[in-house]
Amino acid sequence: LPEEIGNLMNLRVLDLGYNDIKELPTSIVNLKNLNELYLTYNELEFLPDQFEKLNSLEILDIHSLRLTEFPNVVLKFKNLKQLNLSYNKIESLPEEEIGNYSKLEVLKLSGNKLSSIPNSISNLQNLKELYLESNQIHSLTEEIGNLSKLEVLKLNNNYIKSVPDFIKNLPNLKELDIEDDLSNYNNENNNYNYNPNGVFDRFHMKPISIFDM
Repeated sequence: LPEEIGNLMNLRVLDLGYNDIKELPTSIVNLKNLNELYLTYNELEFLPDQFEKLNSLEILDIHSLRLTEFPNVVLKFKNLKQLNLSYNKIESLPEEEIGNYSKLEVLKLSGNKLSSIPNSISNLQNLKELYLESNQIHSLTEEIGNLSKLEVLKLNNNYIKSVPDFIKNLPNLKELDIEDDLSNYNNENNNYNYNPNGVFDRFHMKPISIFDM
């Protein structure tokens, strides 16, 4: 990628996906008006600290890279509305700082190695979509129940054994995916019925029954 890309001062959207890029030119930090940056499916192992100058970013898509930890520089982007870190090898999230994205509406963390989610996630009061599928999560913080605007919650393909009680505290939830998770059911005549503590009652959903064929 040429250094001259930094001369495109009015650029608002930059998509560099599917290019096997291993390193980004430092001049990219000159793109002060950049609102959307897509770096998917490249060979990047980290994001340079100079990236913090891209403080106009609202959408950052860095899924399917080679990240092994949450990039510290991403914490500098206070205007983010969408953040996609899916399909990397991230094992943990910043305990406190992850809750500082006051404008964040979509957070995608699928396909990493996360075993837990920090309590500070409850500070993301504008969050509408949370994607956590295909991680190593055994249980979830009850603080997720404070995300009053949450509409989509993807939890499938983890190690969650029962429907979290906090689900009933999410008044705007429209889509819940827990496929391949639940295994801790009440067994009665091979009829597995789960609606623990009336979790689904407020959503006018029928309790789900799974029969052993």
